[in-house]
Amino acid sequence: MVRNIPSILCLSVYLAIGIGCENTPMPPFLNGLPYRCSYVSKVGGKQITFGITDKEIEAMPKWTPKSTPPLSISEATSIAELELSKYTHGNDGWVLHSVGLERIGHGEKAEDKWLYLVMFRRGHVGEYMNIPIQLDKRPIQGVIEGTEAKR
Repeated sequence: MVRNIPSILCLSVYLAIGIGCENTPMPPFLNGLPYRCSYVSKVGGKQITFGITDKEIEAMPKWTPKSTPPLSISEATSIAELELSKYTHGNDGWVLHSVGLERIGHGEKAEDKWLYLVMFRRGHVGEYMNIPIQLDKRPIQGVIEGTEAKR
């Protein structure tokens, strides 16, 4: 089970470990699929990349910070906890570290496209998970280092 610890909840655009959505030099492909941005995690010595393509960004719902998000923090966290277990074979030892809203990229295609980034950490071994959750409740699927992307 994921433990919730007291922390400051960030409801603004922020930069967390392993994020590359704007102006970050990154390879243009994730296992052969072109992507605009990615969120990287480290678990068990492996890298997990949550890449987002232009097509996926275009399909995301629009939202502006002038209104209430269509997905609550608690809903985003619950979805992320389910996703966490898919990549970590259980949630034992994982601690919710932060939850934030992040605008995807910049430019015309990314205008008013946001997602929640839910970050978990485990122990002092440097393991962390950045799990992006779209505002329509759909998680971005990660690709574990050495496996093929399934889209």
